[in-house]
Amino acid sequence: MAETLNLGVTSDQDKKRTSTLKYPNNLFENNTDYVYFRFYQYNGPFSGIGGNGTSTDASGKETPSDPTGNAAYLTYNSTEYKTDDSLPPIMLYMPEDISTGYQTDWGGKGFTNTAADILRGGGSLVNGEVKRTASAITNMITRAAGALPTMGAESIANGINALPGGLGGAGVNTNDVLQGAMGVVLNPNTELMFNGFSLRNFTLRFKLAPRSATEAKNIRAIVNSFKAASRPKIGSNASGALDINNIANIFKDTTAEQASAEQSSDKDNNSNYVGVPDLCQVQFRKGTNPHPYLPMWKMCAITDVSVNYTPDGTYATYGGTDSEAYGSPVATELSLTFQETKLVYRQDIVIEGTSY
Repeated sequence: MAETLNLGVTSDQDKKRTSTLKYPNNLFENNTDYVYFRFYQYNGPFSGIGGNGTSTDASGKETPSDPTGNAAYLTYNSTEYKTDDSLPPIMLYMPEDISTGYQTDWGGKGFTNTAADILRGGGSLVNGEVKRTASAITNMITRAAGALPTMGAESIANGINALPGGLGGAGVNTNDVLQGAMGVVLNPNTELMFNGFSLRNFTLRFKLAPRSATEAKNIRAIVNSFKAASRPKIGSNASGALDINNIANIFKDTTAEQASAEQSSDKDNNSNYVGVPDLCQVQFRKGTNPHPYLPMWKMCAITDVSVNYTPDGTYATYGGTDSEAYGSPVATELSLTFQETKLVYRQDIVIEGTSY
């Protein structure tokens, strides 16, 4: 008879876990610095919770928020999250490498003399100057369209590139013609321009060496909690504005109502979808408050969980008769990489005090 093997394990992820996991076990939140982790269920930024784009005046009347004012910043950061009660809060000692970065993308942009002159004229109009009218700028653009010899060089380049069979070479441009025929190129008038900025990411590394059976058990639970939080859940049910129940109610669709009933009968076993992994709140703390000198982080995604069970280069585990500690590695290295889910704007930076 053929041997069978079941690769699944019994899951306990639906249990509520409120007790905090700590390493070291004598880490007290009232008199020391530490890193605090809390796991939250993912909530899509456009799911409709928070950020309704309205504001309330003194009379209680709701009006659309000014998209260019502070309301835009508040709306961007208004996503609400629910704690994942199946995973406990975690407290770990302060790691050795604590750093952050604020990357901003700037790049050079070339403008010809004519383009630069046109843009200066537009800037004058925007700033309320009347020396250059809209018609003057239009005339400037018209003259630029017939400028020689630049337009002649562009026509020659287009004609060469249009030759069949690759006879025109590899992408001849206007500057190539000007340089080859007249020994000049267009003045680039390069200016540094702002192109955007990036989401922050960071890595925290911890070496966890149990000194008791309790710490051995806590280390295993800590490692497994981060692994669980970083993984998607198969068989999740889609909910929200596109939920089949809402569609049935809106359109009174009998087909949708039937599908809703079938979906509700087994809502946690929908193989069409996988649930997005949890997000994680990462906070450096001094006592019970955010650390006043270290950076704050917005809600983070866990992008990598790396576990090394032989960080000292040798496989070694604890023996003895204590069932909780038996087989525990003498040391475990946990490396966690996070990426913020929201950008950090100037409004997030506080000059004096706790800041992002």
